[in-house]
Amino acid sequence: MRNVTQKALTILPFITLIGIFIIGCELGVNPLLFDGSPVSVKFRIDETGTAYAKIDTLHLNGIRASFDKHIDSIKVFNITLLIDSTAGTDTSTTISGTAVIDGHILLTLTHVRLSTFSSERSIFDTTMASAGFSFNSDGVSYLLDLMSDLENLPSYVVVNISGTAPPGPLHFCIRLKLYTQLYTTP
Repeated sequence: MRNVTQKALTILPFITLIGIFIIGCELGVNPLLFDGSPVSVKFRIDETGTAYAKIDTLHLNGIRASFDKHIDSIKVFNITLLIDSTAGTDTSTTISGTAVIDGHILLTLTHVRLSTFSSERSIFDTTMASAGFSFNSDGVSYLLDLMSDLENLPSYVVVNISGTAPPGPLHFCIRLKLYTQLYTTP
């Protein structure tokens, strides 16, 4: 029994070194993955009529906020929409309109009830097509292309929303949020 224990103790450092080598190779070859800081843009709508239009910026430089490692790439894994703070707006109100990023249509709403987005929902949720909501592949592709070129990533993009929502008056907030993952160099 003593010989078995001595052999095990002799072999243990070699097994440990092999394990460290395998783990070290894995970390040296594959990038690390981190969640980027979510970035969002909020539009407050307070209109006495039935039409709305707002312009604001989505600050892409916020994705890197408080991240001190070298980023190899950024991947978008979700874009969400939330409509809240509806106090003062008729509960039967439906919204129509678009969200446009740098001239590229990101999403379209056609007579969508405000309550459809009373909780944060992904714009890629295919079950919402029947509710009059759809995302536009041109706008999504434009955003993904921006993220793929880190050297020329703008610090922000311009987001326009516009449309109608009868009956008025209109009181609500529209929030678009972008979720990303950051990959570091190995």
